[in-house]
Amino acid sequence: MPRSAPSRRRTLARIAGAFFAFATAMVSWQVGVSAATSGTASLLIGPLDDHSLMPIATLIAFVALAVGLWSVDAPRWMLPLKIIGIVLAACAGFLAAFSVLLGADVKVTPLLHGDCDTGYVVVERSLLMGSTGTVYRQDGGVVVTAMARTSGDNAYEPFAMGGYAVTEKDGTLSVRYAINQPNAGSNPLGTYAGSFSVPVVEGRTPDCGLD
Repeated sequence: MPRSAPSRRRTLARIAGAFFAFATAMVSWQVGVSAATSGTASLLIGPLDDHSLMPIATLIAFVALAVGLWSVDAPRWMLPLKIIGIVLAACAGFLAAFSVLLGADVKVTPLLHGDCDTGYVVVERSLLMGSTGTVYRQDGGVVVTAMARTSGDNAYEPFAMGGYAVTEKDGTLSVRYAINQPNAGSNPLGTYAGSFSVPVVEGRTPDCGLD
């Protein structure tokens, strides 16, 4: 027999509750890692760092809240409050979706010294005619620590596009990177206009043979 409408609404409410719990767990995980390290560490899951994870979790939470409120039966006298709650959750979800779209173009690139990884990755975002990047030290699993910031012009992402060079001296990695898209011809790597330095990650065996 086909399910009744109340049964379908209860199932939908349970699904919305599960998504809301998942989003809450993601936010709690991120906040917990940050609090435990005095704000120095965060999460990096695939290409998603805290700048992406928090808006995505917020979007999921508000969409789930709106669906859950719509699915729950309410007495007639509570209908105005229910409608207000749905509208507010939908508006907040729209703002979160806009934030997610602004940071949708994300690339994560291992920082290489020669053909070996260094224990650092760079997460880059391009927006309109600019780009920004965050250099993370991989602390284990999905926990990372932000160590430096980068930028590019004309939506150029130097690390994703290989426009950088790394040198090592006295336990320090010095990184130079191009700000703009290099010109073809005599100077294929362009002009290195940006730079930062990070300490060599001790006590790890690098993975070599990478491109």
